[in-house]
Amino acid sequence: MALITLTSDIGEQDFLAGAIKGQLFQSNNTFTIVDITHALSPFNYPQAAYVCRNAIKNFPAGTFHLILVNQL
Repeated sequence: MALITLTSDIGEQDFLAGAIKGQLFQSNNTFTIVDITHALSPFNYPQAAYVCRNAIKNFPAGTFHLILVNQL
């Protein structure tokens, strides 16, 4: 059972976060998925780094971290 975290700037007002989770579960339905946040500001890499640095260190070794932030 793999532990996966999701951090993004896609918001939760539409289907995108759910679609990403659905695709992950289609590839392996034993994944455990934890949302860190989907409310990062677009293009704000310092904010993404701050959130990820402070959240990721609390997860066990071997956790997969998916970070999705818009790029220029």
